Amino acid sequence: MSKVVFSIDIQNANEAILKALKSGIETVAERAFELSQRERKGWPGKTGTPVYTGILKGSGQVIQKSDVEYVLTYGEGAEYAALIEYGSGPRPGFKAGSIVTWVHRKLNIAKTKKGKNHAWAIATNIAKKIRSKGNTPQPYVRPAFDEVLPEVDGIMKRAVEKELK
Repeated sequence: MSKVVFSIDIQNANEAILKALKSGIETVAERAFELSQRERKGWPGKTGTPVYTGILKGSGQVIQKSDVEYVLTYGEGAEYAALIEYGSGPRPGFKAGSIVTWVHRKLNIAKTKKGKNHAWAIATNIAKKIRSKGNTPQPYVRPAFDEVLPEVDGIMKRAVEKELK
């Protein structure tokens, strides 16, 4: 599972400011989620969830753990979420057969005899790389949070101003 946890300590704030800060942190969580849900248009360094079938993107959610703690998480029904976010080390047992269908779809290779041989050759080469070097990370949660970070001051300021009006 891939996740980022963020919270703020607001134990000693008065009630109006406490309410504003809770609202602000909720807005920050929602904004980070919104950024992580964008479909990635290019690589590297682009924010957004890599989309192949949509299962990973559809598994994203913001969970409220407390008044001031939200968790942006992906992975329910997409067990490979952490593998995409963080990559992996070498995976010695990785089999080419597990990605042949992906190769056909991703590269739009016809399922003719020639196409199947071509897809199998590509899958075999990819599998060799995964067995020896692992998967390259394709982060989508952390970059979304990093992108929203410069907005936090403004979000919190607007939440406090709104509450104190």
